[in-house]
Amino acid sequence: MNPLTTLLRKNFIKILIVIVVVLFVVSIILRLLTPPIEEQPISNIQLPPSIEEIEEAVTVRYSGSTIVPFTQLSYFKVTTQQTSEEYINQIVNDLELQPSSFSDTTYVSDDGKRSLTISRDQSYLDYFNSNNASTTNFSSDNYSLLETSVSGFLSSIGINIDNFSEDTRKTSYFYEAPGTFEYDLVDTPSEANIIRTSYQLSINKLPVFINSGGNPNLELDITKSGVLKAKLTTGDFDFEETDSLPVISIQEALYNIENGHYVFINKLFRTSKTGDQKLKSLDLSSFEIVYRTIKGQDLLIPFFDFSGEAVLADDTRVKTKISTPAIKTDIPVVVEESHPAE
Repeated sequence: MNPLTTLLRKNFIKILIVIVVVLFVVSIILRLLTPPIEEQPISNIQLPPSIEEIEEAVTVRYSGSTIVPFTQLSYFKVTTQQTSEEYINQIVNDLELQPSSFSDTTYVSDDGKRSLTISRDQSYLDYFNSNNASTTNFSSDNYSLLETSVSGFLSSIGINIDNFSEDTRKTSYFYEAPGTFEYDLVDTPSEANIIRTSYQLSINKLPVFINSGGNPNLELDITKSGVLKAKLTTGDFDFEETDSLPVISIQEALYNIENGHYVFINKLFRTSKTGDQKLKSLDLSSFEIVYRTIKGQDLLIPFFDFSGEAVLADDTRVKTKISTPAIKTDIPVVVEESHPAE
């Protein structure tokens, strides 16, 4: 028998132990010499539990316009000028109202014809002025009374109409038969004795969505006599410009969405990420630019809000709206829950 073979047989266990020890030592040395791989998050948009966060990439198809009307947009620091309670007290005083005898959330005028009701969470106010009830229809000649009525009412409670933009998509026309207190929707101003208009808080005509108080807006029912009803969200905000940054292209925004940098805005759509409800793709058809607050940082930055359909694993289509930052920024983006009316 070969002497080497004999030696290996006699010392097999010892040799095996030496080999294992050597391999173990080499593996430790390699681990120490190799720098750790940092795990990169798929998305830097983090969400509160009430809004879905999509962590996986997704196929995106887009059929809308790719023209962005801005090359630069500013972002802002948001400060609250008044608390909800201070804001409400100011409006109550401006309207010269007194606490009612029937509700601790309602204030009335001395003659009982004007009232202001506060929601339990103090997020909005409902105003009513029966002095402005009117059965006379509008006409093209006096339609301009709307702007005068709106600006006059808002200035009387310390709100500057210049900080708001009219959302004409929400304008509605109603006819209220005398004494019925029932609104019938009609098609044109000439058929209406009540016109409902909506105004959105805005910066440079771009809608603003604030975390506390949700979507600051105004909804007013106007007759030929003036403001009949008004619904106001509470909050008094000031915006300080911080910087101006380049706006990304639609192609860049879609690339970011494909890689998970987006959030669902509409509350009605949730994916379970399992089975038939797993997100398959997005078919997007339009976009608008809006400002949204950044949670915990008091920052307001521009976002692309895309509208379209989400396609699920079973090919079910669900209307959806998603949002992704519109500027190049390293700011950690944590968006607040949207107002239900969005």
